[in-house]
Amino acid sequence: MALTRCLIIKNALNPKFEFFSKPLYALLSMFIAFVLSTILTILFWSRYELVEVKAWTPPLDCTGFPPGYTVPRYKSSMDDAWLLKPMLSLQIFSVIDGLIKIIPTLMFPILTIILVRELKKAAASRRNASVGSEKHEENSKSHQATKLVILMTITYMAAEGPLGIIYVVQGFVTQPPGIVSQIGEQPVDIMIIGCEPLADMIQNSKTLPYSQIRGFPESKINDKNENLIFGELGGKNVVCVQGRLDKNEHNMDLALCALPVRVMQLLGAKIMIVSNAAVSINGKHKRGDLMVIKDHIFLPGLAGWSPLNGCGDERYGSPFVPVHDAYDKELRKLAIEVARENNRSLQEGIFTMTGGPQLETTAELRLLRKFGADVVGTSTCHEVTVARHCGVKVLGFAWIVDSDSDDALDAFKQFGHEELEFFVEIIKEIKI
Repeated sequence: MALTRCLIIKNALNPKFEFFSKPLYALLSMFIAFVLSTILTILFWSRYELVEVKAWTPPLDCTGFPPGYTVPRYKSSMDDAWLLKPMLSLQIFSVIDGLIKIIPTLMFPILTIILVRELKKAAASRRNASVGSEKHEENSKSHQATKLVILMTITYMAAEGPLGIIYVVQGFVTQPPGIVSQIGEQPVDIMIIGCEPLADMIQNSKTLPYSQIRGFPESKINDKNENLIFGELGGKNVVCVQGRLDKNEHNMDLALCALPVRVMQLLGAKIMIVSNAAVSINGKHKRGDLMVIKDHIFLPGLAGWSPLNGCGDERYGSPFVPVHDAYDKELRKLAIEVARENNRSLQEGIFTMTGGPQLETTAELRLLRKFGADVVGTSTCHEVTVARHCGVKVLGFAWIVDSDSDDALDAFKQFGHEELEFFVEIIKEIKI
């Protein structure tokens, strides 16, 4: 911009282009540069961000909801192209933008010499060409306009130079919020949620903390690991969620807690392997057993806490999605076959999700047993619902723990090498 104005000044001092010396052209050039800079800034600084929109409120004639009941709704401020194939990362743009602002300032001595030389030439030309008071007055006005343009140029360089330095420093020290811009074009076939020990077995892994992803909520538990682990496992490209989003910590916002599912689907995941710690209520399973989930009873969803409430994202279609086939039949058969080949007992069953965080009473367990539930826990169903809404196939497991266990978050730390290898063997046999 400064160089452009210097050219304007140079031409303005030429009698053939005298009209360029008018302040209007300098102001117009500044305005055009400002508009273009603003457009570019908005364009390149738009990245994945979770934006809260108007919450869903039940109609006045709808009974059964407590006073003031609302369901928060969120939408993404970007499209698929920005997440999958970003044109330019914020980090690179910030550095380039800063350099553009710094270069004119570094050239200030050279520009000053050029401007002074041109002014001297113009003054000599005016002295030789001035004939009569009218011509002298006109040249005087042109000289004043030229000084105004020079002053605006110097002001611009003085203001933009320090700002450019800040932009360059910011570009080198600030982590860009985009996922792809941080991990590269990392292919994803399978997402893993729940079985965190598998993250240690991932090869060629890349770790992306939640804190470096714009829109991802963070846990208030200081010692809780929260990362997305990308890499290879069982010959497949996988991403493992390390640090499940706890619905009770996020005010029962099930749509927000299932956000990793949508993000990983956008990254290319076609299959989700989900697992949980559950309590057996049918007497058929004992502590340490692994159960394949063939169906579920989503109690919070039946009570109005569906993660699809208010979902109007056209990329996924209607929120009235059928989930009678939530757990893929072919994947369940595959898991049972792999278990049989490894001489491992593996049964199917129905999982029930309650709201928690309190454990169930004896009467509640008796009621769930009559409903046909085999095990009960406080997770999984909202993630499975969102996965099916995204068109992702699901394979689910329940790790049976004691009924009086209060450390379900650490249940999968009891997994031995054989259990983990069993999961790896299933991943090897999955056909994408």
